[in-house]
Amino acid sequence: MKFKDTIYGDLTDKIYEGDIDVDGLELTSLEGAPKEVKGNFDCSNNNIASLKYAPQIIRATFNCAINQLKTLEFSPQVVDGFYMCFDNQLVSLKGAPKILKHSFFCGKNKLTSLEYAPSKIGGDLKASSNQIETTKGVSIEVGGTFVCRDNPNPYLENELIVRQENPNLSDNEFNLLMYEITECTDYLPVDAQEMFLF
Repeated sequence: MKFKDTIYGDLTDKIYEGDIDVDGLELTSLEGAPKEVKGNFDCSNNNIASLKYAPQIIRATFNCAINQLKTLEFSPQVVDGFYMCFDNQLVSLKGAPKILKHSFFCGKNKLTSLEYAPSKIGGDLKASSNQIETTKGVSIEVGGTFVCRDNPNPYLENELIVRQENPNLSDNEFNLLMYEITECTDYLPVDAQEMFLF
């Protein structure tokens, strides 16, 4: 079923003044969705594999959680509330907005990196239960807290904080600081790691 087949009808290229809730309607496509929503847009708990046709401006919260998304391509680029894309099949955050005023929830996916995450998040960043091993190459300014539990690297939250507070560190300086904070020898050069083997 497509969005245009719901009670909202075909809103292509229109501006919708209130909230839109198409949660749990077994949608497979957002075809027919408006270009802008003045309230919340909830398309969670469906069978959507692409955000093609999604509104590009949402003046409150965008919820596309519990779908079949692998990327965020065609995502709304202006979301004034929370952005919720948890519990999908995401392998990439490509397409996510660059700046969010509130929190970004991308947990319970298949992400191996936070590449393409918004560069500025006003609230929290929650990326637990993924496959993320490093934050190398990622620059994210977060106004709230980092929550990155249940990833292969148990120190992701520390890494993100160190990178945010020290954006100009070289790789060597970063690794040394992370070793001082965590005492994890994985941050040491290979030859130094060998000194800790018994």
